[in-house]
Amino acid sequence: MLALVWLGFGLIIGSFTNVLILREGTDALKGRSACPLCGKKLEVRDLIPVLSWMFLRARCRACDAPISVQYPIVEMVVGLGFFAIGSTVMSLFLKLIACAMVVFLVAIAVYDLYHMLMPNAWVWAWNGLALMLTCVWLLQVGADYEQYVLALGWGIAVAAPLFALHFFSRGAWMGFGDVKFALGIGFLLGPYGFLALFYAFLSGAIIGLLLVFFSSERGASVRALVTPTQGSGESAQKVTMKSEVPFGPFLIFGTLLVWFALLHAHMPILSFLGGLPL
Repeated sequence: MLALVWLGFGLIIGSFTNVLILREGTDALKGRSACPLCGKKLEVRDLIPVLSWMFLRARCRACDAPISVQYPIVEMVVGLGFFAIGSTVMSLFLKLIACAMVVFLVAIAVYDLYHMLMPNAWVWAWNGLALMLTCVWLLQVGADYEQYVLALGWGIAVAAPLFALHFFSRGAWMGFGDVKFALGIGFLLGPYGFLALFYAFLSGAIIGLLLVFFSSERGASVRALVTPTQGSGESAQKVTMKSEVPFGPFLIFGTLLVWFALLHAHMPILSFLGGLPL
């Protein structure tokens, strides 16, 4: 029951996360939300997470402009993240830190997807929270000081492969924002951070190949079966093996997958590595 309270809280914070993403670089937390097309200030009934988007049928009440599916997706992902954290046995303080980390993870993923950029302030906030979570947990379990040093070392170790890719390719293969973000992966997951990197590269490769396929002539015929009323018949923007694809969302996917698996200790692929209880 308490986990459902965390879910509801997460849905509300997910709405705030959308504001954070859309107003990055401005006075992000000032002013009421409004339709970006007609400027109509949104009423309370228009701000209910997920439900308002559904009841409005993804349209602005005032001008009938379409409302991006980003809004309910972000709200649901943050809500489910809070639910997953709220259902663990962590202390309340650790849960609050972890929930703040989920907000930054979702915000960074969506922003990078749109802009091919990971905001520096958000990345360092994520790194700081990841290190804080680990240090507070070590303090609660009475770990010796070597474990704190080791946590810092794992951050550097997990970031090292991405730094090598960035350095030797002069930024062509890997952005430096991804390198900085990987520090937090190591702070949080320790040696499991390498597993998160594995999932990131694996999911990135799968999605990349799918994008290339659906941009090809053969893929266009498959796409036409799904979208038979495409209109003009012009294909979407071509994706090739040389196209740039943001890697941040895949890093975040791998991080969340391994992190939540460790928190709940029920992912089969992790069984041979042992547990990491919090």
